[in-house]
Amino acid sequence: MSAITIVGFDTPAEEVDVTNLVPNRECLVEEATQAMRRRDWDQALLCWQELRFQFPNEIGGWLEAGRVLRGVRRFEEADELLAAAIVRFPQSSEPSILYSYCAQDRGEWDEAARRWAIVRSQFPEVRDAWRNNATVLREAGSREALDELLAAAVQHFPDDVQLAVEYASLPNLRRNWRESLGRLRRLRIQFANTADVLLAEAAILRHHLMGSDEAETLLMEVISRFPDDPRGFIDYAWTADHFGRGPEETLRRWRLAQNRFPEHPSILIGLVIALEANTLFTDADVVRAAAAAKFPDSLDIALDHARAAEKAGDLLNAAVRWEAVASRFPGYPGGFSGAGRALSEAGRFDEAEILVARGMLRFPNDPELFFNYASIAARRGDWQEAELRLIEAERRFPGNPLIATQLAETRLKIALAGSEGGPMPDGVKPAIGMDIERDLLMQFESLGCDCTFGFVQRKYGAEPLSLLRWAGIQANQLIDALKDRFEGVGCEENTEIREADPFGPFAQREYMSRDIRFAILSHTFVPISAHTDLAALRRQVCRRQRFLRDKLVQDLADAEKTFLYKDDGHGTPDEHVQEMYRLLQNYGANTLLYVCEANAKCLPGSATMVAPGLIYGYLDRSALLNYMNAEPAWLALCRRAYALRQAGGSIEA
Repeated sequence: MSAITIVGFDTPAEEVDVTNLVPNRECLVEEATQAMRRRDWDQALLCWQELRFQFPNEIGGWLEAGRVLRGVRRFEEADELLAAAIVRFPQSSEPSILYSYCAQDRGEWDEAARRWAIVRSQFPEVRDAWRNNATVLREAGSREALDELLAAAVQHFPDDVQLAVEYASLPNLRRNWRESLGRLRRLRIQFANTADVLLAEAAILRHHLMGSDEAETLLMEVISRFPDDPRGFIDYAWTADHFGRGPEETLRRWRLAQNRFPEHPSILIGLVIALEANTLFTDADVVRAAAAAKFPDSLDIALDHARAAEKAGDLLNAAVRWEAVASRFPGYPGGFSGAGRALSEAGRFDEAEILVARGMLRFPNDPELFFNYASIAARRGDWQEAELRLIEAERRFPGNPLIATQLAETRLKIALAGSEGGPMPDGVKPAIGMDIERDLLMQFESLGCDCTFGFVQRKYGAEPLSLLRWAGIQANQLIDALKDRFEGVGCEENTEIREADPFGPFAQREYMSRDIRFAILSHTFVPISAHTDLAALRRQVCRRQRFLRDKLVQDLADAEKTFLYKDDGHGTPDEHVQEMYRLLQNYGANTLLYVCEANAKCLPGSATMVAPGLIYGYLDRSALLNYMNAEPAWLALCRRAYALRQAGGSIEA
């Protein structure tokens, strides 16, 4: 027996068995488990590492240490540990799976695809390896490889509905919604005992084909046939909001879902949103507080709890809740971002910077944290420092549209604060080596009717400064504005500030500005807060609008861009289009691209020059009204319009 002698001051010497001083396996596992329940990740990691050192040939300590390292995003250490575990335990798939997840978590899609492919080859019966391999190939944009993988997957696992649905939905990537719908319908008999196929069909109808009645019929069938599946109830409730059935009907559907699943986190969040939409704020607060207490490990509920305080203007309480998110969910960067935003809006800039800087150290690959770090300097009014931080953020995350937009806005602020007679900035210039799509879309400027084309430009990194890019204006108001050279835009007597509703269930509400004379409704991108000085905001908005007004008039006089007006889906009268075109010629030899819905004679993607400087472009209805996933169609149309402007004639789809 191994022993040492311990001598006390007033006790006789005694021999103690050293093995009793070393924690045994059960004690280490129990201590690690308790530490994880307390979310004490450092202590949990210490225990799992000790278990690994004491029992190096047992896989448990290796896996749990790897999971903790992955959870706190210490990916380099996790990779090193798991690579060693793969060598030590070649018969187990679990180290390889965790190793692949680490690459996937940090967005290294090509490396993740390589790792998942190895897992599939060594452990072909691990279905998650096939599913995750498909996920990262889709994120990487590797469509051919994805098609090949899923074709093999459905052959290998003919009973796997998730893989079958994903394979059937591949035409969605080409915006061929009808083909996907047909392929899904052919799966109904094979997978009659699960709701997955019907839910996938309803999703396509809801999001892409405007099929409200058909989507709701499918979802009611899901609820009837699969009453124990909460997904049908959830989608049915969201569909009411999506198709504008009204707040009362939306609330009725969420109550129906809650009655069937009284303790489902996603349903409780939806119910809170519906209650607030019906101005039942007290009831919403009761449900929210109960959900936060009942589900402390639900990230979605924790986020809703923090956002509620921030939305109410209770910024310090919001900061506390966001810090709790950062502590309880160490793999989620948004806790640091939210706490930093709330603190900076409360004027506690130093605390905000310290907190966001901590997040940047933990999440060096998260662009939102670097964006928020720059935003803190902007809230201080230190635009030069904000610009420096955004330049560093753009260096780290080239092509990030949010950062590019904010950099353009910051440079505009600097220009406005300096000499009024200096050259006007035209947005963020393309970086060397960027692809030509951004250069192409910088040649176009939106004249309305909404923000759709602005989002298309953002997708490809084109961030021009423009009066109407983030605004809504109807054709008759645009005609009046063009006649009067936008006179009065940016004058305080013509400008009002109003609150806008969220664009989605979790979107942050913001202030909008409205030009009374021409009914131009513009985003300010300033979130609603009880601390906002509305008079100061109006002065700031007016100065910005005057600057952009003058820039637009100058751009019209230069006649170097193609000016784009998008139909709102109801059909713009041809005489309005002709009048816009005529007025544009008063400024210079301008080109107008009018984008409208395709028809039997004019196919989606086609473009026709109907007069010198007047081009009609055509898109299918879903692309015209919803930019999500429609950016390639818009880009192709802009290419055709640009070619027409250069050469004349027409180009068919």
